[in-house]
Amino acid sequence: MPYYLAIGNLSLWEEAFTEALTDEDDLSNIGELIREIFEFGRYNLYCKFDEKKTVVAFNNLCDTLSRNKINHNLLNLDLDLGVW
Repeated sequence: MPYYLAIGNLSLWEEAFTEALTDEDDLSNIGELIREIFEFGRYNLYCKFDEKKTVVAFNNLCDTLSRNKINHNLLNLDLDLGVW
C-alpha cells in the first residue's frame, strides 16, 4: 500500500489485491485472514475517515487475529487516529 499511496492512487492497490487473490483462489483459513486484513485496509478508502467506526473495525480485526492464534501486539499500540 505505501507504493500506491506514494503514487497517489490507492484504487490501484485495491485492484492489484483483488486480482491477486480472488475469493475462489484461497478458501483456507489463512486466505480468509488475509482478506479480513485487506478489508480493514480499505475500510475508509473511499469515504470520510470515521474514527469511531475505524476503532471498532480495528478491534474486530484484532479479535479475529487472536481467535486464530496469530500473535500480535496491535492492541498495545497507542494509536492516535486523529492524525490518520
